[in-house]
Amino acid sequence: MPSDIPEVKAKKGELLLGLLMREKLITSKSDGRRLLEQKGIHLNDKAVTDVNAAAVPGIYKVGKRKFVRIV
Repeated sequence: MPSDIPEVKAKKGELLLGLLMREKLITSKSDGRRLLEQKGIHLNDKAVTDVNAAAVPGIYKVGKRKFVRIV
């Protein structure tokens, strides 16, 4: 895990896919849904599978090499 993970502030009630798209970690919501189905998005080393998941604080891993810290 890299030591210089970018921090992002989530808006109240914002969905995870919307935040990841806003930060350009996924190209589209369809791309994000595919990653969720394939267990490619992790929150604190646990796979996220809910398409309608809210953006909760923690360290997210998107794919193999993209990281973001949501506060």
